[in-house]
Amino acid sequence: MPGLLRRGEQPWQGLAGFVAVVAAGCVAIAAAITWLSGPWAAGVGAAVTAVYGLTAELFRPRRRSREETDLLRDARGRIPRARQVTRPEAAGVRAAEGEAAPPYVPRDAEHEVVHQLQQTRFVLLVGESAAGKSRLGYEVARSRFGQYRFVVPRTRAAVPQAVACARSCRRAVVWLDDLENYLGRDGITATMLRTLFDSGRGHRIVLGTMRVEEYRRFEAREESRLTGSDRDAWRTQREVLQEAHVIRLPRRWSEHECRRAAAHADDARIAAALHACDRFGIAETIAAGPELMAAWQNAWAPGTNPRAASLVTAAVDCRRAGLRSAVPRDLLQLLHEPYLAERGGSNLRPETLNTAFR
Repeated sequence: MPGLLRRGEQPWQGLAGFVAVVAAGCVAIAAAITWLSGPWAAGVGAAVTAVYGLTAELFRPRRRSREETDLLRDARGRIPRARQVTRPEAAGVRAAEGEAAPPYVPRDAEHEVVHQLQQTRFVLLVGESAAGKSRLGYEVARSRFGQYRFVVPRTRAAVPQAVACARSCRRAVVWLDDLENYLGRDGITATMLRTLFDSGRGHRIVLGTMRVEEYRRFEAREESRLTGSDRDAWRTQREVLQEAHVIRLPRRWSEHECRRAAAHADDARIAAALHACDRFGIAETIAAGPELMAAWQNAWAPGTNPRAASLVTAAVDCRRAGLRSAVPRDLLQLLHEPYLAERGGSNLRPETLNTAFR
């Protein structure tokens, strides 16, 4: 019975349970007043009120703490098992056109990923943007570690909570898509990883992804460019990467991968990607990478969306300069003007700022 009253553990422990308990309390008090009189009625009423108050408080819906909401959870508020995460977008996989994700095409690196997770327990998939890193990691977690708890911190600040949560599970996958977002102050550390892997019986693994341009920032030659606290922070972050077994995922698919993709050519998105696989990666095409690039280039034409194109250009350069958080609107508004002026300024007949942001 105590297990039924633990907060956040049962589906009826929410608004429905709270309403039911309140209704039952009201009925009990009304019955005591109607059928009993004098001291008996007062005594029964007081006892029912006390029990009702305690039970109603246990069932009262509560607002989840920030730590809880910063971890991926199912409808019951629990950390899901990997097989229960049925939509790849929930794991950070870039959405493709259409209601459902395209069929998964096994990659050549899949066998090595599974093998290394069983041996080293921390695998980092490194590759260019839209190479398919997130989809590969997600599919491996679901198919090979489906019974494991799938622990996903939504923010860097939630990393300590995610590690503590994984340590409390007998089997868990800690998913760190775009690992660079979890590095730095209050983020993942090598000590956390060692503590996670050494915490008693069970099997806990870490699976992450990282774009190659982010990974290159931690090459040994980069250290000489830093000084003081910046160098210390860089070393702390690099220690995390040194704990991982790195598997590189090419953007362009191999002949074997293309043949496996051809088996799903009835999906229009994969069929279109196969036609362009001599120039672009299949995952890249499915994610509309080439189309987005063309739209950006075409937007510079006079009378189209040159101001929007300059906003995108400014945001890209902010990222290249090392800014990892979202660029504030006010800053973009300030930075985009020189880009617009360089391409022609008012001669391009640029749209209004609000239209450009939309």
